[in-house]
Amino acid sequence: MVSLNSEEHFNRLVSKIPDEFQEHIYAARNSVKDIYSVFEHNMPVPVWQSKGFNDTDIQVWEQICRKLKNSSKDDPVSIYLHIPFCKDGKCGFCDCLSIAVNKGTDLKRFTEILINEIRTWSEIPELKNKPVSVIYLGGGTPNSLSDNDFKRVLQELAEGFNVSSKTQISVECRAHLLNNEKLDFLKSLNVTRISIGIQTMEEKLRNRIGRHSKASEIPDIIRTIKDKGIIACGDIIYGLPDQTVTGYIKTINDLIIAGIDGISVYRFNISDRNNDFIRQTFPYFKKDEMLNYILFHIGHRMLIGSGYKKNHFIHFSKADDNSYYRHLLRGEDLIAIGPTSDGIIDTYRYRNHPLKEYLTDKNGTFLHFEGGMEEPPEVKRNRKAATQVMCSYIEKETFQKPELKNLFDIWVNHKIIEKDDMENTYHLTANGSWLVDQLLREIYHNTKERK
Repeated sequence: MVSLNSEEHFNRLVSKIPDEFQEHIYAARNSVKDIYSVFEHNMPVPVWQSKGFNDTDIQVWEQICRKLKNSSKDDPVSIYLHIPFCKDGKCGFCDCLSIAVNKGTDLKRFTEILINEIRTWSEIPELKNKPVSVIYLGGGTPNSLSDNDFKRVLQELAEGFNVSSKTQISVECRAHLLNNEKLDFLKSLNVTRISIGIQTMEEKLRNRIGRHSKASEIPDIIRTIKDKGIIACGDIIYGLPDQTVTGYIKTINDLIIAGIDGISVYRFNISDRNNDFIRQTFPYFKKDEMLNYILFHIGHRMLIGSGYKKNHFIHFSKADDNSYYRHLLRGEDLIAIGPTSDGIIDTYRYRNHPLKEYLTDKNGTFLHFEGGMEEPPEVKRNRKAATQVMCSYIEKETFQKPELKNLFDIWVNHKIIEKDDMENTYHLTANGSWLVDQLLREIYHNTKERK
């Protein structure tokens, strides 16, 4: 149980937010506080991170090829490319696996290695006819590459795989790099979706964390993207140092009014990649998980109330199906290309080397695997249930197995999931999204973790 001081702190925090959210947040917390650790929030981690790898290098490639050889030649696949570079410097607050472009950065060499990796994958016979549902370029800032190199990468993908007009091509971008000319260039390469790292619309805070564009420019950029016929999405962060509740609410309101198609809502995370920046810039900052819980609930309520629906536990969509997030829900393999990227082929999971090792040519083989592993039995057995939870698309029949039915009933009774009005499915409530890591642990271990 939380201490009295913690209880008082929570009550003080709630008393300072707008009245329209207070009753909802108290009710949400009360519905789960006796059975879940509501002030414990963790993002789900890849299974290899807790279990470790079984295979390395050529062993990984052999397992992947064996899995693909046994797959249907017509099954769709998804592709993820990680381009870890940030033009104009890396923002100090950022926890992503990315580095700043500087004079010593050899983007040409990186592009050649990336293209060779794409070609190595495209030479697998079983991939020739598999339709590609989505190509997602993440980072970093993928268009930190020169236009010519960026074009070469997409052309290699189009020529090497079964890419069609139905393939969603999604690119993460910085807002200040998106002018009319750049958007026309991306449109010419059949890019259909752009995700902007917005983070916050509080101008003073944007300046302190390293955002280059002004908050006042973001709505116009969103509208321009949409005018080009491209889906416009963005990431925002709650729990940033010096973030105000008023500023957070305004951020969401401004984006809704601008007509943004999709929003991913992330909690601010501190790691060895941004810890020095936080210590130097915000030496007084302390993470407050109670405040984070409240902020997430506010954002969730605002977005759902404005007609957005979740197609992932942290992604809210109005006109964006976010095909990448739902590849497992569709039963698709994920081909991961580029440093530190994670892929899954059937029940085999693998990860590529970090950038330094990735840039090392392994005898011309263009294999860059840090390791791979077969999913453990509990993950295989419950993959469908876990995937549905992650994607906030939960079918009751999936949870009719005796070991899962009890969980489903608990989740319904404690308002962790709710039935959709128009479909015979259930979605995660704000509590469900917040507790997703605990829910997955319950599924995998078929036990109920309690406080």
